[in-house]
Amino acid sequence: MAFLETGAGIGLIAPGELAVILGGVAAGQGEIELVPLIAVVWVCAVAGDLLSYVLGRRLGREFLLAHGRHIRLTPERLEQVERYFARHGGKTILFGRFIGWVRALAPFIAGASRMPARRFVPSTIAAAGTWAVACCVLGYVFWNSIDHAVDLARQGSLAIAAVVALGVIGVYAVRRWRGRPATDPGR
Repeated sequence: MAFLETGAGIGLIAPGELAVILGGVAAGQGEIELVPLIAVVWVCAVAGDLLSYVLGRRLGREFLLAHGRHIRLTPERLEQVERYFARHGGKTILFGRFIGWVRALAPFIAGASRMPARRFVPSTIAAAGTWAVACCVLGYVFWNSIDHAVDLARQGSLAIAAVVALGVIGVYAVRRWRGRPATDPGR
């Protein structure tokens, strides 16, 4: 599931995060070993990201423009996304790993927007490793209460999404405020 989530975009339908947490639960119950589970999840998550990135590079901009209308992706918005990935692609891959829909789409968009592989690969390795450890250990620690573990994962994802959204809004507000002409000539 960690591979399929980003490698085939199935994460929009069935998040791999739950499967990974359940793997941690199995490790907590002694059914499997935790460290090999983390290693397998990490490798699979990176492989899925790399496949999605390569697909994005191959299908590219033309694919997004041809099918983007289904998700209201106009050429202007695509240009905004490309500029965003040029400036913040590594951070998006790193923090987006913990936000479900971003995790599923970001590698493809990074490839389609021509994010350099030398920036993408280290970011996705770090992000997938952090995510693999966090989700596996979460299931491992809370194996007695899977509902609690899933709630914690959901709250963590929402908190990360909120921090990212507030950061983007803050940067936008500051830039907008700085770009306004002074209404008072003495200012």
